[in-house]
Amino acid sequence: MYTYLRAYYRDSTRPSGWNNALFPNVGMPNVFWELQGSRGVVIEDVHAAKDAASKGSFVKTSVRFDESGLRSESKDTIPGPAKEGMQFLLGKSQGGQLSAAQFDDAMANLTAYITYMSDPSANERKRLGVWVMLYLCGFFVLAWWLNKTYWKDIK
Repeated sequence: MYTYLRAYYRDSTRPSGWNNALFPNVGMPNVFWELQGSRGVVIEDVHAAKDAASKGSFVKTSVRFDESGLRSESKDTIPGPAKEGMQFLLGKSQGGQLSAAQFDDAMANLTAYITYMSDPSANERKRLGVWVMLYLCGFFVLAWWLNKTYWKDIK
């Protein structure tokens, strides 16, 4: 959740004007855009070339969204081995009411609050779990000792 809330960038091709690097093409808009500000992204997609003439080479497609969400695209051929995959390079936030560190701290606090509210008894269960594990360890030692004593007379 923390990473999801921090991974928004401007994208004018989406109906809400925002997209998310963690879940691309998500329908939820960035509700914290006034706090975070807007930022761009560079999406790099590297995959093997499909035509027979460039066998063994890779194509790197770079899609850039600037801070206002305008899209530009470029393709480059990479000779030789390359690692296939997609990478999101998020830019710095601009124009927000909070600095990047303040925004990250606010999202960490919000995530901690939501986690607590989703299960307020989690701390009690963890505390009880320690006692249950200690009981099971004691029971295991007692059962092992009883088994050893029982089989001693049978041998």
